[in-house]
Amino acid sequence: MTEIYAPLKIVKCGFGVSCGGFNFPDPGGVGSYWLVNTPDGNTWAFGIDGPSTRTYDLEPNPGYVGAWMLSRVYSTIRNDTQDGPTASYVYEEGRQRDCGHTQFEGGAGGKEQGCITISEHNRLKRVDYGYANSNRPNAYSIDLVYGVTGWANAWSLTEAIFSANGAKQRRLLVGYLTRPWAPHADRITMRSWNGVDAWEGLPTTSFSYVDNGNSHLFSAIDTGYGATEQYGWTSLDHTYHYAQDRDYTQHASFVQWRRVNDGLGNTSEDFYEYSSPCYAEPGQTCYAGHDSLFPESRGMLAGFGVTTKRARPYGGADLAVVKVTQSHDWRTSGAATEERALDPINNANVLSAKQTTILFSAAR
Repeated sequence: MTEIYAPLKIVKCGFGVSCGGFNFPDPGGVGSYWLVNTPDGNTWAFGIDGPSTRTYDLEPNPGYVGAWMLSRVYSTIRNDTQDGPTASYVYEEGRQRDCGHTQFEGGAGGKEQGCITISEHNRLKRVDYGYANSNRPNAYSIDLVYGVTGWANAWSLTEAIFSANGAKQRRLLVGYLTRPWAPHADRITMRSWNGVDAWEGLPTTSFSYVDNGNSHLFSAIDTGYGATEQYGWTSLDHTYHYAQDRDYTQHASFVQWRRVNDGLGNTSEDFYEYSSPCYAEPGQTCYAGHDSLFPESRGMLAGFGVTTKRARPYGGADLAVVKVTQSHDWRTSGAATEERALDPINNANVLSAKQTTILFSAAR
């Protein structure tokens, strides 16, 4: 087998003219789109119409395009771009806001400046897997429906309909907690089309959360078939002093235990211990040094260097103990460098060890 190690080819194209074998009509107000050719022979097209771009109306550049979303992927067969299989992504603009970024002079109530209009909430509406450049029907499609009320609900997926060869197959329904500023999914139901006149429902999978005073933490999942999974949390308030002569309190939460019930009467538990904390400040390996825009991040807890997991049956003694050492280097923060299986009775005895070597090539 011959492998091709060609680099990526990235081309900025204009509408209405041939570019890389494609010629998309001008949608108006966009200006250009992008083609990316990958070594596997696929071509990725970004921003081929208005909804798949994010535009900003800000003087002196009204209609400035700040982002291009993925529009199509062409899988070339025998270099035939006209009839190869494709994945097409269709977007819609959820809404616009008149002042996306508002700045004030002299504090609140001061002079308003920098008011712009943004094509906000460009959201994926439909995905078609088929043949975009021919009359052949799509083999598979997904239609997506979103919330219509509240600021954050414009991003909340409420329904997905899956079709094959033009016929409805499955329907996914998502419900949310009543939190308009930050909705959390609390139930998912999958339904199947009976082929005649109705959707037939499967058991609903439900999710639970706990309020720790700062945010809602995921606490449990119920599959609807009797199996459950629960999480317990522990919190840490870390107060530190940073460059602008202020104290900042970081509210950090960590999973303390996990309990799994298979619905057949068997329950297991995992308990987690954390040590060797690293703080994002000069002299620490997890300090990236790029905090001039957000100085409040300087000194915050970045993570722990050692995590120990203890697995046991519900209410029983340890059956397994695994100790993982992680990299503190900011370029690979969280990457495991060593994993040890310890003797559950005497943790000083190492039963087995696995090491991972991480090579650094980037300079700070």
